[in-house]
This record gives sequence, structure tokens and C-alpha cells, in this order.
Amino acid sequence: MRLRVASAVIWRRGEGGAAVPGRWQGRGPRALRAALVSVLLVGVVVPGAQAAAEPTPAAPTAKVAWLARVTSPVDLRSGASDSSSLMEMIQPTTQWGGDTQLLVKDATKTAGEWWVDVRVQGRPNGRHGWIRADKVSLSKTGYRIEVRRSTKRLTLLKGGRTVRSIKVVVGAPETPTPAGFFSIADKLELTNATNFLGSWVLPLTGYSDVLQTFDGGIGQVALHGRGGASLLQPVGTAASHGCVRIENSQIAKIAAAVPTGTPVVII
Repeated sequence: MRLRVASAVIWRRGEGGAAVPGRWQGRGPRALRAALVSVLLVGVVVPGAQAAAEPTPAAPTAKVAWLARVTSPVDLRSGASDSSSLMEMIQPTTQWGGDTQLLVKDATKTAGEWWVDVRVQGRPNGRHGWIRADKVSLSKTGYRIEVRRSTKRLTLLKGGRTVRSIKVVVGAPETPTPAGFFSIADKLELTNATNFLGSWVLPLTGYSDVLQTFDGGIGQVALHGRGGASLLQPVGTAASHGCVRIENSQIAKIAAAVPTGTPVVII
């Protein structure tokens, strides 16, 4: 707080309510003393009125999940310390060119520094590691996707409430969609919605339990649209190589709603 009595400079409220210094324009010392008392009271802190502590990132729940957007190259380590084994370096952009935003699994403070445990791509399924929290931008999402293979149904939830529930195509019996707790690794809009993958591809941090490679890739599963030959199998069937196929109109709405890093539970 600025208070210079000698030249009678006090704080006043400017446009938008901002405090700016202004020259005293009152009359007489009594009025000036009254003004100074009111200025001093502005700086009084009422017990218990301190700013609330910032929330600590935590494991995802049915209603909320923390996300960590990588802002600069950061080491992924096996534990929450610089002395833990280096697993890999995480880049700010994914292999597809989008922002790297990871699902937070846990958080802890080591030697005064915060670390977050994040889900990452790669085998085996469920892979995760620790990164320094000062290398990421943290946020929260209420979105969550659940896929039930037995009913061939995908449910989009927000804050624990169902937003959308639709029939989908899941993996065939010989190439089942893997069960587990995953997250969206990126969001890719395709220019030709009539291709096999449809209008959108949302790669997951999950991989086929059966196919180590597929169609030139590494067996990574995704939520994707439908087009071309993939339209031959109707929604509500088990016919894919492990991916979850969704009507183009539906996956476009899902992609517009959920951020990268959103948890995906496959049951």
C-alpha cells in the first residue's frame, strides 16, 4: 500500500475499481486524518480471511480429473525425484502435433518440489511416471468416458452425470478392445470423413492385448469415426480390431467437448 502523507498522496479508485494514487483534494487536517484512517483500514486483514490454499492435484474420481499440459521438455522418471530412473523425455507436442496433456494419477511433494504422476503412452498398458509440476500447466476436467464392451455402449459423463450414451462398435472376440483405465492422448480431425476412420481419431494410452502391430502401427487403440468399409459393421456389434468405432456425428460432439487427457474407462 502506498501512503505518502507529506505530499498528501492517497489511494483512490479508478476505472474498473482499480486502486490508483491520487492527490488529496479535501479541506482541512481533520478531513485528511479521516481519509488516512479509512485508507489504513483497507490494509487490515481480518483473522481467518486469508486466501484459500491452492488445491493439490489428486487421483481422478468419478466426477473430476486433473490434467497436466507439458509446457517444456521434461524428464519422465520412475519416482518423484531427480535421482529416480529416467524413463523418457516428454515433449510439449505429441507425435501427431497436438499439445501434450496428460492425465494425473497422483501428486506428491519431495524436497520442497511438487511432482505429478501421469499416464503416458507405451506398453505395457497402464504405463505411468513422475514429472516435475513446474514443467506443466495444471487444470481440471469433469469429463469422463466409459465404454462397456458387453453392451457395446459408450457413455460420456460430466461431473458424474451422463451427457451422452450411444451404441458403438467394439473389438471382435479374437481382437477385443482392451479393458483398463486409459486417457485420450490426442485429438485428430481428418479431412476426409469418408475414409475408414471417419471424421475424428482420438488415440488412447492403451494398446491391443493381442496385436503387437497392426496396419503399420504398434497396436494402439483409439476412439474413431466410421466411414468406407467400417460402415459394413453396424453400431452395437463386436467387429473391430480393438478400436471403438463411433458414428461421425457423435464423435464430432465428443471431440468438441472433451480435452486431451480425459480419462477413458473400458470395462
